[in-house]
Amino acid sequence: MEKFKLPEPFRTDWIKALRSGGYKQGKGCLYRATDDSYCCLGIAEKVCGTNLNASAGMPYSYQLGSISQVPNILKQRGTRDQLVGIVSRMNDSRVSFIEIADWLEANTEPE
Repeated sequence: MEKFKLPEPFRTDWIKALRSGGYKQGKGCLYRATDDSYCCLGIAEKVCGTNLNASAGMPYSYQLGSISQVPNILKQRGTRDQLVGIVSRMNDSRVSFIEIADWLEANTEPE
């Protein structure tokens, strides 16, 4: 499989944030204010500087369509959709942030 290309320093910062231990893992939305939990994609948004409070708790489809900075970072639509699909499924299957970071490190490369 060809590796996904991610811009630097986004790639490095996202992997580092996932490994930091500074985020509680949630599922179903990028960020949930009620328990201060994040999806791995919510952490990607934080790395991009997105304010997630305005749409906290809304489903992925709404959040990614309305407030997301990730599409601006991942310019190739097919690649973006595929990568977002893979990591969101991993996250919602309770694959740990560390394991997602490991997967990203193995399956992405700097663009």
